[in-house]
Amino acid sequence: MSIDPTTLWKTLVAGGVMAGVLVLVQVVFYSRILLPAYVLLGGIRYLTILRLLKGLREHDIELIHKYLGTKLGFVSKLLGAILIAE
Repeated sequence: MSIDPTTLWKTLVAGGVMAGVLVLVQVVFYSRILLPAYVLLGGIRYLTILRLLKGLREHDIELIHKYLGTKLGFVSKLLGAILIAE
């Protein structure tokens, strides 16, 4: 098993941007009731940055598909359509 340094820095950047945005939003609009909105905003921000940095490849989506199985295969197809920038 090996770690791809390029993928590692892309995911770290995406995670850092997501965390920064969430901290900023929580400082301005803090409420326990907004927790689901914070999770949704963080997920969208993370996936957006991953797409911009081209952080996922076809192989990654295939791995997700194998992990999720046939019942949740539509999730990996949706992620592939959204995240694989060509």
